[in-house]
Amino acid sequence: MFLSFLIRNNASCDFNSVSLSGNIAQTTGSTPDISAALHLGLGAGLLDIRNNSFNNTLANTSDTSYAYALYSEVTDTAFTNFNYNNFYVSGTQGKLGFLSADLLTLADLKSLTNANTNSINNTPNHISAINLHAQGTGLYQKGTNLAGITTDIDGDLRSVSTPCIGADEFLPPAKELKVLSILYPSATALCGNATDSIVIAVQNLGIATQTSFTMGAIVKGAINTSVSNTFTGSILPNQIDTIVIKNYNSAIF
Repeated sequence: MFLSFLIRNNASCDFNSVSLSGNIAQTTGSTPDISAALHLGLGAGLLDIRNNSFNNTLANTSDTSYAYALYSEVTDTAFTNFNYNNFYVSGTQGKLGFLSADLLTLADLKSLTNANTNSINNTPNHISAINLHAQGTGLYQKGTNLAGITTDIDGDLRSVSTPCIGADEFLPPAKELKVLSILYPSATALCGNATDSIVIAVQNLGIATQTSFTMGAIVKGAINTSVSNTFTGSILPNQIDTIVIKNYNSAIF
């Protein structure tokens, strides 16, 4: 199986947001399935590919598969312009690119494509799997102006100097934090520790560095309580940090 966004010959692909995500359960046999957010097919040439976000976090939970941001069946001579793009994958099946061989890092991708000098490798932070409006600063002002493209998918004006990568032109708020996950306690964690902790992963989606904020949690069980803690460190825009909200005694619950 090859699931992809396919481009062939003499094409311009600018300011798009492409995302493959979710889980599939499929037996692949001797040949692993491949998915690609951007697939450049045999015979493709004269390609202009700029200001796009190619995201692939698709995972096969039943067998071996590979999820590429870029899968190219053509050499670097096929590109007239290939730059200012975002390539992102995740998980053990994620591979950033393929061009005669697997490209595992952004440096590999830049070298083998002989292009993408200003391209990046950032999570796009889409609102959801089907709403590809971006959040945070990962794609914000990372593109380049293209003549004749003045508005985004919503009709909003593009920046004439540093537009956003992808289909959406947006302005992140100065201050916005997102809880990505609860790292501890997990669903399998056991109670009974005298000094247990609540640990979360937080990402700064704002354009300002966050230096002081209060995080809280509600604990429910045999005894209901709440805990909180003031973070006094520093989280840069788009940075992810691990925060201990507070220690508590789970032995009493």
